Amino acid sequence: MDDYIKKITGNVQSWTAQFKLKIFKAKYNKVSYKKIGMHIYYEKPSNIICVILHGMGGDKNSPTLLSLVEKLVESDINVLTFDAPGIGDSIDSEKFWGSNENDNGNMNSIIEYIISLNKYKKIFAVGFSGGANYILAYLIGGEKINNYLKSKIDYSFFVSPAFLQEEVLNNINNNTFISKNKLSLSHTYDLVKHRLYHKKYKEIPKILAKCTFNVIEANKYGSGECNILYKFPEKNIKINGVAIYAEDDTIIKKEFVEGIKKYCDLIVLPTGGHMGFFNPDGTREHENIIIKKIKHLI
Repeated sequence: MDDYIKKITGNVQSWTAQFKLKIFKAKYNKVSYKKIGMHIYYEKPSNIICVILHGMGGDKNSPTLLSLVEKLVESDINVLTFDAPGIGDSIDSEKFWGSNENDNGNMNSIIEYIISLNKYKKIFAVGFSGGANYILAYLIGGEKINNYLKSKIDYSFFVSPAFLQEEVLNNINNNTFISKNKLSLSHTYDLVKHRLYHKKYKEIPKILAKCTFNVIEANKYGSGECNILYKFPEKNIKINGVAIYAEDDTIIKKEFVEGIKKYCDLIVLPTGGHMGFFNPDGTREHENIIIKKIKHLI
């Protein structure tokens, strides 16, 4: 019975997180730097900035991101959101995110850009789902990862991390029909749009055949066909950060995230679904945790 209730609450939380629940009003500047599309949100001058990355099937305008952006801006923290390679305003990039073959070099470029502004004393980072993997791999130096500016990030948050990526994708592919098709279709759409933009027309039939209804292939495809998913070093490498996970997550099993404790702290909440974390009073617990921790660190 408890598992049945968790399945219901997890799905409600996960799907509610996909929708904009109120009008978003935060001001932003649109920036393009080294083919990376970014928004920098602000209310007043600040020497603190938080970098946020979306997950698979999302972009820098995803409702979950914008909800956190608004709370951070209200707390006098500037925010930088960006599209991963090949997505949205980063479509100019020849790369397409989704695997270790992308060396996460654009994290270096983003930090370079922040440093060039010469006004931020503290840099924080937040990754959602697959984006959590992306930032975690950058910080701990996974396979083929170039991370020479990682020390500039003071603290990181990994929300509903898709840790053990291969196991997570297999679980989605085999057990979560709606999530599987939403993710695979949206990622395939972005892949096709990216190939059309770069006039790589011959790749499109293969993408459609392999990726349209298969979330694993849609995530592995990368720049050309790629068979490498995120793989992290076996040894313990502690970084300044915390993962936030809900036991009723609809796509990530609890045993999938336990190993993340080798690299950072782990907060396990009883409810929250996948990137939901709604409280009865309307607040979102991951946002409360993130803002409280940042305020403590500054």
